[in-house]
Amino acid sequence: MWVSRPAILVMILIIGNGCATRPNRSSVGLEEEKSIERAIEKVQAPQQDSSKLMGSLKLGFHVFRSQLVEPINRPFSYVSRFLLLIGDSTVDTSREMVLRAVRIPALEGVEAAPLHQGDGMDLTDWESQLDKIVGDHRSFGRIELLIDGDEYFPALAAAIKNAKSSIKLRTYIFDTDDVSLAVADQLKERSAEIDVDVMFDGLGTLLAERVVTDAQPVLENKPITITSYLKENSEIEVRNLTNPWLTGDHTKTTIIDNNIMFIGGMNIGREYRYDWHDVMVRAEGPIVGDLVYEFVKKWEHSRGLGDLRLLTRLFKRRPSGERSGGGYEIRTIMTKPYASDLYRAQFAAIKNAKRYIYIENSYFSDAKILHALVRARLRGVDVRVIMSLDSNHGIMNQANEKAANLLLAAGARIYNYHGMSHVKAAVYDGWAVLGSANFDRLSFRVNREASLASSAPEFTNQVLERIFAADFAHSEELTAPIEQSWRHNMASIIASQL
Repeated sequence: MWVSRPAILVMILIIGNGCATRPNRSSVGLEEEKSIERAIEKVQAPQQDSSKLMGSLKLGFHVFRSQLVEPINRPFSYVSRFLLLIGDSTVDTSREMVLRAVRIPALEGVEAAPLHQGDGMDLTDWESQLDKIVGDHRSFGRIELLIDGDEYFPALAAAIKNAKSSIKLRTYIFDTDDVSLAVADQLKERSAEIDVDVMFDGLGTLLAERVVTDAQPVLENKPITITSYLKENSEIEVRNLTNPWLTGDHTKTTIIDNNIMFIGGMNIGREYRYDWHDVMVRAEGPIVGDLVYEFVKKWEHSRGLGDLRLLTRLFKRRPSGERSGGGYEIRTIMTKPYASDLYRAQFAAIKNAKRYIYIENSYFSDAKILHALVRARLRGVDVRVIMSLDSNHGIMNQANEKAANLLLAAGARIYNYHGMSHVKAAVYDGWAVLGSANFDRLSFRVNREASLASSAPEFTNQVLERIFAADFAHSEELTAPIEQSWRHNMASIIASQL
């Protein structure tokens, strides 16, 4: 068999150094070492090129599905999302320009009022206001916070193992790394006994596949796609969601037997298991029925003739949300095309808050929210924000730094989390929100998102103690503005439109 000279050099290197990847300088001269490194690069280059080619082909096929097949299966949704993109882009761009050029600068130099020492907003009255903003559907349940991958992934594995009848998993990213494949293997095994449905965002998953970190183990037989891997030798039903006009499904929910639910910010991937700080919620009770209803609607809409199937589902009754088995009042708040409920609810909460606003989020780029937070601090609200100023997106880092300086100048307290925080949590005078949405236009106006919200002390105290108290202590509070350049202004403008 013919073997290329670079391959022979690599085999010699492996055999002579006990499977090491780099020779010892004492036994190999510098020129010889450079020669071996060039040989390795020649061997690796075709593999990297092949991987890039495959990634491009998969992306091209996904664009074909999203822009050419989507109009056939879901013509009404396709056209409506295009009109939404045009309309929202026009409105949002105009609003951003006015806010950044006129309304936000007009607040510069305004002295902040002393911190309010009285009561916060009336939560009973606030819940009544929410009925008008997001609808009067309320439900009940019990919630347990799961902090980071060390708590969530073992709990998820145990729930999958103990499932009796069904598993419904909906996520933005289902990666092809070692952690993701371990979850996939468990789902495949259970699919022989119970119904397993998996639904994930196509574009989010494709983009995640292209990111490989140094800590990620090299897999010998990495699957071409997670779809093919999940379906191989299993009974799993899979929906790889399309992204017409770059709309996405950013929801992360896993429902076990229709009575236990996980919801929050974590996708199925290695960084969520080991590297990033994030939160999921384990919920039980009637509240789970709300997310089962939403899952089934999206599942039916993702099938052929999806618009027609969705229409038939809309006529079916939504769960009543009646109290059963104890628990406390909880709302499911969604963001969908033409229904930015989560955006409107949190904007109203900022305007109504009297005592404090605590927010932890990965990305801050929405000028309307930033303007409202500045005004809240100026009227005496204790505004505190935890963010990552060294996150996983360069342009968002600069947008976050711009937002940090803006809020700091108004008297807000800004905390830089040490490491990557992917948490999406907020508490407004005792009303807590926790879920999948960032503080940017993509989450508030474009993507589908899902969060849980409640004024119940059983929920808000967990959020205050286990998230905010812990993360304030883990973060470094900014005491001076961050040095910035014109790039920060550009990044902030661009990020606000992403």
